[in-house]
Amino acid sequence: MKRPFVLSLAALIVPAVLPFVSPGPAAAAPVGSARIAFSRNDDLPGTEHEIMSMTSTGTNVVVLTNTPAVVDLDPVYSPDGKRIAFTRWGAGPDELWVMNADGTGLAVVPGSGRAHHPAWSPDGKRLAYARMEPVPPYTAHICIRDLKGGSYQLLSATPGANDWAPAWSPDGTRIAWNRWIGGASQLLVLTLKGLSLDQLTPLTPGRDDAWPDWSPDSKQIVFSRFESGAGIGSSLYRMSAKGGPVTLVLAGIPLVNDTYFTMPDWSPDGTKIAYAGMDDDEGWGNIYTITPDGKNNTQLTFGTATDMSPDWTVA
Repeated sequence: MKRPFVLSLAALIVPAVLPFVSPGPAAAAPVGSARIAFSRNDDLPGTEHEIMSMTSTGTNVVVLTNTPAVVDLDPVYSPDGKRIAFTRWGAGPDELWVMNADGTGLAVVPGSGRAHHPAWSPDGKRLAYARMEPVPPYTAHICIRDLKGGSYQLLSATPGANDWAPAWSPDGTRIAWNRWIGGASQLLVLTLKGLSLDQLTPLTPGRDDAWPDWSPDSKQIVFSRFESGAGIGSSLYRMSAKGGPVTLVLAGIPLVNDTYFTMPDWSPDGTKIAYAGMDDDEGWGNIYTITPDGKNNTQLTFGTATDMSPDWTVA
């Protein structure tokens, strides 16, 4: 049975090492409009694993990176909406990068190494991310680093566990992520004051909870859940940031459709959630929005490209 969409460890640990190619100029995003950044993998020249942005209604799609020789993934806006952090494979040993929201001003985060899934601190000075060990079994840990490469802090280093997709709470007090152990995954939350780690969901055989994201008031978390044997692809749920019962946002559809709902991201005003609806094998993917109560499900991108990892800001 297929599992929910996650970047495979093979894909994560063996990116092609390719020469850096400078990006071309990007079109400016309209001022005063809500934007969603996302990554796109397409067969068209200039859009192979590039960072894109669009309005919250799916219009004015802009290519922010134009680097056919490297892979750009995991875009996330800074709290002020002026910058985007992302993962870049194939341009050197350090894989966390930052650019202006219009695609200019590219800069690497020194010392970031094999990095994935950056998340900004609310003050915009640091990034939490998953850093992969350079030797087998390539275990991933959550850490924090400032944009100049300093103030490094390791937050997780549990033997046998892979920690991914950190999300920093808007109030700055906590970081949530998903932990994979023995073929299942759960959601954890670290309280930064005192560094106490608590589980939000239990580690349950056959269940994968992943891709947490916070509501703007830091009171709720939305996430993706896949349950083996349920006969459907991954669904979207939300829950209290303190743990407890979960509320269904969007139910997965039958596995024969090969569609998974994943990578949710809450809008800054709390009224919508962007997410990716995609093929398990990354054959295609589209970006959608839905309200937290599961209504007004709206498709924003179309076609055969693989669009994923939406991140929302208000410009």
